[in-house]
Amino acid sequence: MAQEKRKWLIGVFESEYFVFWMAIKCLFRYQDRGVHQYLCFKIYQTRMEEILFYFPQLFHLMLMEGGTPWNRPIFRMLFKMAVEQRHFALTLGMYALSSVDSFPPADERHALCMEIADIMAQVERKKSFSVKKPVKQVYFQPTLYQRHIRRLFGTKVGFSPSTRELIEQQKQFYSISTRQVFRQKGAKEVSTASVVSALVSGVFAVFCEEQHSFLVDASAIRGIYRKGPKPRQRSFRRVSNSLAKESKEAQFITKLNAISSSLIPVQKGLRDQALSTELNLVNLYLPEAICLPAHCKTAHLNLLRVSVAFSRVLDSAARAPFLLIYECSTEPSVPKAIAVSSPSVYGDSSLSQEQKTPGAKDAILKTAIRILSTLKELDASAHVDLDILSIKTRVIKKIYTLHTPHPPHAVQKTGRHQEEWPQTVAAIEEKSPYKNLPNWRVNSVIVKTGSDMKQEQLTTQILTVIKKIWEGDKLPLFIQTYAVMVTGREAGLIETVTGARSVHQIKKLLKEQGGEQTLRSYFEQEWPETLDTAKENFFRSLVGYALVSFLLQIKDRHNGNILIDSHGQMLHIDFGFVLGTHPGFYSVESAPFKFSAEYADLVGPQRMGRFNDEFLRGFLSLRKNMDHIITLVESVSISGTIPSITPYATEALRERFSPGMTEEEFIGYATDIVARGMKNVFTDLYDSFQYYTQGYCK
Repeated sequence: MAQEKRKWLIGVFESEYFVFWMAIKCLFRYQDRGVHQYLCFKIYQTRMEEILFYFPQLFHLMLMEGGTPWNRPIFRMLFKMAVEQRHFALTLGMYALSSVDSFPPADERHALCMEIADIMAQVERKKSFSVKKPVKQVYFQPTLYQRHIRRLFGTKVGFSPSTRELIEQQKQFYSISTRQVFRQKGAKEVSTASVVSALVSGVFAVFCEEQHSFLVDASAIRGIYRKGPKPRQRSFRRVSNSLAKESKEAQFITKLNAISSSLIPVQKGLRDQALSTELNLVNLYLPEAICLPAHCKTAHLNLLRVSVAFSRVLDSAARAPFLLIYECSTEPSVPKAIAVSSPSVYGDSSLSQEQKTPGAKDAILKTAIRILSTLKELDASAHVDLDILSIKTRVIKKIYTLHTPHPPHAVQKTGRHQEEWPQTVAAIEEKSPYKNLPNWRVNSVIVKTGSDMKQEQLTTQILTVIKKIWEGDKLPLFIQTYAVMVTGREAGLIETVTGARSVHQIKKLLKEQGGEQTLRSYFEQEWPETLDTAKENFFRSLVGYALVSFLLQIKDRHNGNILIDSHGQMLHIDFGFVLGTHPGFYSVESAPFKFSAEYADLVGPQRMGRFNDEFLRGFLSLRKNMDHIITLVESVSISGTIPSITPYATEALRERFSPGMTEEEFIGYATDIVARGMKNVFTDLYDSFQYYTQGYCK
């Protein structure tokens, strides 16, 4: 029976209909090391690009495998990807660090996450110094697979025998008993349990030269990295500092996280000034060749300069996320290029003739840095009553004038917000000394700390899958997707949707203009020529987000985290409460999804008559693919690293799809959800609560 099951699994793996999420499902369901090894080999061989998208699920499944990292098939696969992909080592290392606190220090997974982050730091180190400085070779105990091959062919594994002879010997290896293997002369006595756990593949024979190479590479490549401290000697700070030391990107991101955290105790009215101060200092010491992973799609874009004038702190009740706008280019050596193309880009207009000499500049710089160091010490003291921020701002402005080009001044924007981002880019370009560099552009990202970004990343990942399902079924429903990168303990980078405003900002603007504070009046003002198209865009996104809000139980929905983009489409951000969690002790948001009478007034009665049908079509489409969506959540819940993602949350998600209902029963079920969502009074109640507690416009 077991042999038949194995043959069936191989048939499934080799099928043309086999998709990546099925591999995730099999890794979750079957704990056999042989299954994991075979799947990881097939994934690495044929679907490398999808590893980057599904790596959170792979990481959580890897935590449940036994043994050291090098004996875990999933880790070996992720490690090979980290060596080959520029940003993946950084992404995986930071994700591992963010998972450390999910386990008590006595739990082996706590030490495992530390060790993985440390290994990724060494990968970054090898990438940085592969030419300048060779990495020390360290001997590691060979795996069972390596020992067997070396006994047969000597130390030059994979080079001596012919392919046919090699495959035949590998097949013999996997068919003989463990007792025969370990009773050869010179071998150590080990327990049967140890043998079973050490076997790389006990179910499937190594059947080709490529798989042999994969096994040897993954098990032997660890020898090129220096031996780090034992797990007990590792600390979060040491590993985090090691990652930042070996990677310029990690160092830069760590600084951004520190800025966001430092803004929290600052009064809201002074936060933008504090942010400008910190970003000016970042510009001064900006290292070369930084490419933020959030925007690295095809070509690497090196960060040139942060646009201080346009970066700003975002609205938040308990945290201080900020929008970072920066210039970037594919030019690998920015200072040389600027020196040739723009020799006089540095502004010294505020300095006297004596201060413009190099010696005077250096003296001013050293003095300013000493002042900043003293201010840092004073700022940490609770007994000093000084306007530290004001002094610090003036000092950094002096440094910035000495060593950086003049920053662009804020542009006066028009009322039509679809024009805001092009205006911002044009204003930055006008003053930029870098605008003639190859592929120059302006990008933006949100830096956020204080919440578990692994949950936010999982939610946006599910939304991406849902969007692809609807596109595959040619449904008109719309949801906006964006990338989220976990960058440490409760920290992350979020890709921005340019040209979008929150409903709170829209109503605040309408109030300042003295007009009617409704979405209908805003749409009439913003899209007078294409009003009907904008309303249709809003309607399609309204239905799409109503459905995903119900399925994923997205809570804390208010006008501060619901946006309207430059095409009239609604989009939701900030997924801090999903799959059963909610802010506060009691959930006021009992409605299946957020809906208000203002939405119905905007789209009109004719479109509202289509709401139920469009909702049902989208729901049926997702119901056909519910195993894909559930697998994404299920495979993450197994490790327990995200407190809100539990087996109970997974089962509740499955129940919302109602797999046991007939189609007729399901139609009635979906109709009831829509009716409850539109008639629920708690939506207005929660908007009122947010208005009186946080000041968000109703």
